[in-house]
Amino acid sequence: MRTTRRITLGVGGLLLATATTSISAQAGSTGRGGATHTDNAVITWNAHAGAAALAACIAPLDDPLHESRMYAIMHIAIHDALNAIDRRSQPYAYRGHAHAHTSPQAAVAAAAHDTLITAIRQVPAPFPQSCRDAGVARVEADYAAALAAVPDEREKARGVAVGKAAAAAVLAARAGDGSDTTLADTSYRQGTRPGEYRFTPGTAFAFAPGWGDVRPFTLRSADQFRPAPPPDCGRRCWLPAWSPPVSAPVTRCAWKQPCPFTATNSVPASRRCRPGWAGWSGGTNRRSGAGRP
Repeated sequence: MRTTRRITLGVGGLLLATATTSISAQAGSTGRGGATHTDNAVITWNAHAGAAALAACIAPLDDPLHESRMYAIMHIAIHDALNAIDRRSQPYAYRGHAHAHTSPQAAVAAAAHDTLITAIRQVPAPFPQSCRDAGVARVEADYAAALAAVPDEREKARGVAVGKAAAAAVLAARAGDGSDTTLADTSYRQGTRPGEYRFTPGTAFAFAPGWGDVRPFTLRSADQFRPAPPPDCGRRCWLPAWSPPVSAPVTRCAWKQPCPFTATNSVPASRRCRPGWAGWSGGTNRRSGAGRP
């Protein structure tokens, strides 16, 4: 059930978090440091999150992995908080219902604040603590300004409560997702054969080799829709694909079967081994000999 919910609602949560604008009114327009001024609380906090990522040293290019994770968690929490006030879709993680007179601006601010603070504090080495502290300080300042712009104390308190509850539910759902994997792995084992990984020249580490094992937000697994790999570089059967004559001295190639070269076995170009990308063209790419196997 949980897997199904992720698949059907994860993307919807991300989209609706930014699309639910009719109940997001004045959020305060005291954006600082280049943040976009807007009356929409969701868009405002999207800009605040970007500014916090810059302050935390993970943006624009230093750590796009934790940066994108942070944005996703924040927007899912915002979606669930607003959805609790005005139910429009199935929740992702938080299934509570809020009082009708609840400030959506405060709910958005609280959901964004709690998720951003937690995600920034989870950014691993080699980023220094000073970067994390700067990111947290930026979020705290924007949070204080957002709450100060909500005049009704009772509605504000309700909004803060539902925002914090939504954030807690989403953070609990993402706990132990594997995002604490090593970023700069200097001990990663390099290969020596064709197709095996080597460090980028001038860089003595592999960047986040374990990120592929981080639990996805909506997919069952990271490789759910991954296409089949290209032929093994250690086998000669891939060679004819690059220079396909009318026939080639190679038997029909299957992914996990041997592909011996003999002088007597030949196959037409349309049934020859080919690179993985050519498989997308099916039987249409006759000119290159990349027909369906």
